[in-house]
Amino acid sequence: MKHDGYYYLFTSWGQCCQGADSDYKIMVGRSKKVTGPYVDRDGRKLLEGGGTTVLVDEGDRVGPGGQSASDDVIAYHYYDKSENGATKLAIQSLVWGDDGWPELQSKD
Repeated sequence: MKHDGYYYLFTSWGQCCQGADSDYKIMVGRSKKVTGPYVDRDGRKLLEGGGTTVLVDEGDRVGPGGQSASDDVIAYHYYDKSENGATKLAIQSLVWGDDGWPELQSKD
């Protein structure tokens, strides 16, 4: 996704497809060039273990990942602990912090 002179690469880290035992999470890096290198908020390359956290487990939402981001919206799947690990789909708006990094808009 391109925003304000940077390309942002959203990635999923961890284990997917384990229902409520999944530990997937969504991370992001950015680069001035679409070909990279992509770095996290601290300047660490994604290919060397860097990554800025976008979304992790919260409450009954487990293992968010498998995302697609476009036009300041991110769609992802997760597992719902309250429904025995049922797969769910979520869509949330991305907002851009003063530092230029994406964050998820609260669902309030």
